[in-house]
Amino acid sequence: LERVEAVGFNVPPERIEAYMENSYAAVERRMLAFVTRVVARLGFEDVTANIVILEELRKLQLFSVFLDLILSIVLVVVGALLMLLMHSLLVVSVEARSFELAVLRMLGVDRPGLARVLLVQTFALSLPAFLVGLIAGKIV
Repeated sequence: LERVEAVGFNVPPERIEAYMENSYAAVERRMLAFVTRVVARLGFEDVTANIVILEELRKLQLFSVFLDLILSIVLVVVGALLMLLMHSLLVVSVEARSFELAVLRMLGVDRPGLARVLLVQTFALSLPAFLVGLIAGKIV
């Protein structure tokens, strides 16, 4: 009586899509469902399923979380730097236009009117950058 030590199976032809999930748990569920169907069709009760690819994916899961954390930190730092840059640009703009703003005040523009002028200028500087960032985010 001979005994089989190991049998290898491939996931059905859409195997690339099986591993393209972002969630490790979803990939694990999909693989375990496939292995369960295969083992059930074999008809043996004493079968141990060893899914090597899941063991390797489990190792990569921690690395993926680590990279996600680093990317989040980098994005927060870049966002803070961009806010600082926008603040600096607005301060320089107000200092450069102080004479112009004083002339507007002398012509009768009230403080809320000057605030609206500066707000429009702020949106004029930030809106194009925001739209370019959205487009770049969709592309990448």
